[in-house]
Amino acid sequence: MAHNKPRNRCVIFRLTQEEFNYVETVSSASGARSLSEFARLKLLHGAKGAEPSLAEIEKKLDDLAGVVQSLAETLSQKR
Repeated sequence: MAHNKPRNRCVIFRLTQEEFNYVETVSSASGARSLSEFARLKLLHGAKGAEPSLAEIEKKLDDLAGVVQSLAETLSQKR
């Protein structure tokens, strides 16, 4: 999200160490240049109801694959 206007407003909120570690890890994995950029993008996209990230989609697909595998095993045991 490129902006030509200078960013001169500040939003401050507190995190636990665990929350900060999580945000730092997810930010790094997302390829964001900084925690500020990551937080800004997530906040603004979340406020607009943006689509889920690739990582979120991948996790949901992995969860679904696990459920399908479990169902397949259950069905094969009943035969």
